[in-house]
Amino acid sequence: MGTLTDYIYSGIYIFERKIYTRTLSILFLYSFRSKNIRILSCFSKSSA
Repeated sequence: MGTLTDYIYSGIYIFERKIYTRTLSILFLYSFRSKNIRILSCFSKSSA
């Protein structure tokens, strides 16, 4: 098996990857929501 340092490095790598993917998903959801709000406001303006 790997040494203790290998284990620690792999743990840090997995931890950083989790944070990275979570940040990306939050950013994606935020941009998606803001786009939806923009589209909805355009629809309400055009229908009004």
